[in-house]
Amino acid sequence: MKDMILGLVQMVSRPGAVDENLRRMADFCREAAGSGVDLLCFPELSITGYHPDAAELAQPVPGPASGTLSRLAASYGMTVCAGLTEHNPQGRPFLSQLVCLPDGRVFCYRKTHLGHREAPLYAPGGALPVFSTPKAKVGLALCWEARFPEVASTLAHAGAEVLLYPHASPMAAARRRERWKVTLAARALDCGVYVGCCNAAGDSGRGFAFSGGAMAFDPDGQVMAEHFAPGDHLLTVPLLAAALGAQRSVSLYLDHRRPDLYR
Repeated sequence: MKDMILGLVQMVSRPGAVDENLRRMADFCREAAGSGVDLLCFPELSITGYHPDAAELAQPVPGPASGTLSRLAASYGMTVCAGLTEHNPQGRPFLSQLVCLPDGRVFCYRKTHLGHREAPLYAPGGALPVFSTPKAKVGLALCWEARFPEVASTLAHAGAEVLLYPHASPMAAARRRERWKVTLAARALDCGVYVGCCNAAGDSGRGFAFSGGAMAFDPDGQVMAEHFAPGDHLLTVPLLAAALGAQRSVSLYLDHRRPDLYR
């Protein structure tokens, strides 16, 4: 890992208004670049918005939306992560998070642990990839996947140094903050990684209202920065390689895992 600046966005996304959402994301990319951000994360389903008819919003990857985001990443020299409903020619769409690198490559994480309301609408992904960005190795998990420590430990064991948890959760902001302080602090501490999380904000106009929120934790599980006021916001957080190395030199939990017993 190299020293870097992480950007976490909370924003309102209108369901189906892909062009409008991308325009607002372009504004955030411009703002983030001005703050020296190296890795920018948008909420779950930030491109397509959250809608109960997932297939109606599905976008091909590669496609126009991923192409726009890829050009933004290349233009500003940063890695950009953003969520969308991804078209699946084999059936139900995927609930995905794009990872657009500054060199033009585009990767995708497909949510593997679907909630009970999502399972009838989406197909589950089948892999937990770690993405090599210019500044750090990054793992992704979406929303309630924060509650699965096995996901975090698998990603960390595969080399992840930063874990990102984009959300689209209607939970009240105060409760969301307290929940993150428990679950995501534990993910950071247990795995010896930086953790960043961000949530959708505002009324989607389709019966869903999101509480926003953005938060970052250091590898010791301590809160580094947070924002829980309403409305769109970019939270920037410096992540230091030396701090990660120092914590990992004394935090040996991953080295002593016994996966043969975890069945």
